[in-house]
Amino acid sequence: MTINSYLKLNLATIENSSSILSLKKFIQSQILTFLAQISDIFTESLFLTDIPLVSTITDTHLIYRSAIALKLAQKSFLNPEILADKLFNTLINTCCKSENTINLTVQIQLIDQVWLVFYLDFYSIQHWLNVLSKQVDYLPPRSLTIGITEPLIAGYCQYAHARASALLRLAEQEKVFSLPILALTEPSTQLNLSPPERSLLEQILKVSDQLEETKKENWLKIARNLSESFLGFERHSRLFSNKNCPKKQFRWLLLINTRFLLQIILLTKLKISAPDEL
Repeated sequence: MTINSYLKLNLATIENSSSILSLKKFIQSQILTFLAQISDIFTESLFLTDIPLVSTITDTHLIYRSAIALKLAQKSFLNPEILADKLFNTLINTCCKSENTINLTVQIQLIDQVWLVFYLDFYSIQHWLNVLSKQVDYLPPRSLTIGITEPLIAGYCQYAHARASALLRLAEQEKVFSLPILALTEPSTQLNLSPPERSLLEQILKVSDQLEETKKENWLKIARNLSESFLGFERHSRLFSNKNCPKKQFRWLLLINTRFLLQIILLTKLKISAPDEL
């Protein structure tokens, strides 16, 4: 049995945060907040990392699946079905009543009485990408940098950053778009992504999650994966044609955020320059 509903998650409260906005952690925090309304047990003993959330990207949606009810059944006097039902109803009845906010519209399903599944279409993801692109306070101040300074993989990542920078300069000269890019709130058609677009979005999601992790990461590998996905995306996406293409804003937000995340990794994690020009 599957029960469907929709909810709106408010991004306005973290739009001006100086930290990276992790979409996964944002949804985990929403679940944790509403679990606290069900039982004080969860308030005292749970952290974001305790909320299971597994992502999948399809042609049309970003999907998060959570087995939170099964995981927490042993921590409470509730069985998994009752816990999942209470959380589902708490989410859909209390999330984001205000209309004057920046919201993510999310379809939520309760499947087989215990599984919570969150569906975000790519117009909603465009909201998140737009907010992510504004987290400029996270970047350290720097001057214009020219030239690749590192060999092999690190130099390849520097090249990807320089390439993204060059495309954005050209876009500004050609007046391809104006910032900020606003997401569409009432799309008339579904937004489908190509494999290169999905691949780049997946890397952006991963990196934005990993930047807030405290554990030691292989940042050179992370930067390489992001760079490879970006350069593949650029080869297959006609960024400067089809000006009326419904994916134009989405594509440019992918590029803007790739450059933003690469710059953070190069400057703060790898401690090397982030070239703006070759």
